[in-house]
Amino acid sequence: STMEGMNAVERAGALTKQGLKTRNWKRRFFLLIGDTLFYKKDPSGNTIGTILLEDAVVRPASCIRDRELCIEIFTPTRRWFLVATTPEDFEGWHRALHHKCQLFQSRGDGLSRWSGVLKEGEISKRGKVVTAYRKRWFILTDKLYYFTGEAVCDPSVVDGLL
Repeated sequence: STMEGMNAVERAGALTKQGLKTRNWKRRFFLLIGDTLFYKKDPSGNTIGTILLEDAVVRPASCIRDRELCIEIFTPTRRWFLVATTPEDFEGWHRALHHKCQLFQSRGDGLSRWSGVLKEGEISKRGKVVTAYRKRWFILTDKLYYFTGEAVCDPSVVDGLL
């Protein structure tokens, strides 16, 4: 696409991505260009999807069973899981994506809706009606917000405030 041709490729390579609806895992070819992560079925194919990193949070994902070397990307609209094949690939991708998100934060773009974040992370929370424990993503500012896995850290879709 024309967008891809406008900027230099900062990182490229194969990662395994979890699908949105069926949750199956598919190998895709990724290109990090500017503020966008493009993905294709193969290196010479057309772009089939994009992940905009401007409002994203990137972290290693230890919560996926049977998947090591997993990177989790939170965007305002979705939670993404990408798996690298080697520890070196994992480190390289995590470093590049995390650095990109940090640049947006330091510029005052991206995550401005979460200024003053003191701590964030996954915690098991007991429900009020169904009293089972479920993992939730928490963000502590001057208040404590929590989210289910899919309503990813967007203030307009807060699941609760403690």
